[in-house]
Parts: sequence; structure tokens; C-alpha cells
Amino acid sequence: MLSFAAPERGARMIGAEGRKAHEAGRFAMQRNLTKSWRLAVRSLAHVVLAAWATTTSAQAVSEFGAPSIIPPNGRLPPVEMPYVALETPQAATLPPDTVPAGPPTSPAADNDESELTTDPEAIEIQPLSAWYQPKYWLGPTWTGSIDLGMNGSEGNAQAFSFRAGANLKRETKLYTLTLEASHAHTTADSLETQSNALGKIKLDRNLGESPWTLFASGTAEYDEFKAFDLRLAAHAGVGYKLIKTEATTLIGRLGSGVSHEIGGPDESYVPEALLGLDFEHQITAKQKLVIKSEYLPEWGEFENYRLVTDASWECLLDEASNLSLKIGAIDRYDSTPNGLKANDMDYLLLLMWKL
Repeated sequence: MLSFAAPERGARMIGAEGRKAHEAGRFAMQRNLTKSWRLAVRSLAHVVLAAWATTTSAQAVSEFGAPSIIPPNGRLPPVEMPYVALETPQAATLPPDTVPAGPPTSPAADNDESELTTDPEAIEIQPLSAWYQPKYWLGPTWTGSIDLGMNGSEGNAQAFSFRAGANLKRETKLYTLTLEASHAHTTADSLETQSNALGKIKLDRNLGESPWTLFASGTAEYDEFKAFDLRLAAHAGVGYKLIKTEATTLIGRLGSGVSHEIGGPDESYVPEALLGLDFEHQITAKQKLVIKSEYLPEWGEFENYRLVTDASWECLLDEASNLSLKIGAIDRYDSTPNGLKANDMDYLLLLMWKL
């Protein structure tokens, strides 16, 4: 009896080993295929990165002239992207009775001056100055005006009268500087009947918020029909603002100085006291009244004195051109006329152009 148990067992063993070898081969094939796909994807990524780097470097060279650095083999090393975990912030919950505070406010926000406004009426418009105006050259602290007037006649009688004047004023928080000058000339039948000139400079020094002020002034007076050719005077003292509002100003002055006449019978230096009042009132938006008066007695001889008063009324005629009408009078009284009349009064009817 033949026995086939051993061959059958051997066949079963060969079959099992074949299946193992087959499974091992299939696993190796799958692993090689996976490696091949990985290599293919990595190679494709390297090619894309190399192309992008080449394009970027070319653009950098064309725009900035700075070449990029590329490896000699044209391949870029693999770049590992870090893993970033994004977390969604959770909204904080507040108790029902809790009210969140608003944004912090700066001190400047509480100041009314720092707030911007779109109201056209609240916006201050600064007018532009022309080249022929003092503001164009000297700044906005300067103001001034020019006065001009004339009249005349021809025929049986010949007469011509001419008057011109100018003033400048510079006002700051500490100082107020005033310059005034005027000239009048009149002829009748070719004979000169009037020729005089007046000039004055005055500096006021404010003392902070106090109504008291300090002042210094100088005057020059020329008149061909006086006993002297030229009179110079200088004074200094203190002032007090009796009234100071937007519409009305009244300042009293008390000081002392000296006067000197040139070309007259008495050329000595005369010490003088000074008592003065400066009044200015804005009647309406277009009308203003100005009165200035100075009483100048001689120290020790108070019966010898001078009294100078200047009063005028101004009315705005044309706001666009700052043209006004000025009517006034200047009275000069001298108790020592040296044989001439003690009082001289000039009447004014002028056109005033404010600069």
C-alpha cells in the first residue's frame, strides 16, 4: 500500500509558502508604488517652486536691479511648512447688569476749542491781503488808514485847499504802537494862507490783565503861521482804562515831559505835565466816534499851557473797498502865542481808506 501523506503534506507546505511569497511581492509592489508617487509629487513640487523662484528673481532684477540667489543645480531644498493651530476666540460673557464702558476720551475731547465744526457761521474766514496793504508785508497785527480831502475854486477868486493824513497801528497782547501824521495846505489868490504838519508816535505797554498801562509819546508840530518853525515834545507816564468793552474804550493818562520850540523867540526846554483822555465808541457797525484830548500845563507856571483836542466821526461807505467818510476838527490852543492868536482850529471833511 502506497502512502501519499508525505507528498500531500509537502504540497500543502509549498502552497503556503507560495501564498506568503505572493503576499510579500504584492506588499513590496504597493510600497514601491507609494514611494514612486511620493517621489513624483515631490519632484513636481520642486519644479513648480523652481519656476516660481526664477520668475520672482527675474521680476526683482527688472524692478530693483538685485539678482536672486538660486542653487547651481536649479533645485530648491524642500521647505517644511510649520503647522499652525488656529483657535477661534470665545466671546466674553458679561453679567446682565454690567454695561461695557465706551472708548477712552482724551482731555482734548472735552475742550470745546479742540472740537471741529462744520457750521459755516462758526468758521472764521481770514481775508487775503493785497500786496499794497501793510498787512501783506507787516503781518495781521498792523492796521492803518489814509485820509485825503481837497477843495478849490477858480474865477474871480482862486483858492485851493488840500489835506492828507495817514496812521498805522500795531496791537499785540503787550504793546500798542500808534503812528499818526497829517498835512494841510491852503492857497488863496496864489497866496499861502495855511501850511502845517503834525506827527505823533505813541507806545502803550499793557500790564497783563490790570487796567493800568504805561505809555511814552513824542509829537512834532510844524506851522508856518506860528511864532516858531518847529515844536518837539516828549512825554511818559501811566494810563488807566476807565472803560473797556467791545464797543467803548475810555483811557485816562497822567504823565510828564518836556517841549522845545525851534526858530521861535523862546527856545528853552519847557517842563510840562500831561493830563489826557482817549475816547472811542463804536456807534453802529458802520459808525465810530473818536475823541482825543491832552492838557499840557507848564510845571510851576500853570497859567501857561497848551490844549490839543482831536474829534472825528467816521462812517463806512463801501465795505468791499474799506472806504469811509470822516468828518472832524482839530483844535490847538496855546496860552503863549507870542503876539499871535492863541487858538487854531482845522475843520475836516475827508475820504478815509482803511488798509
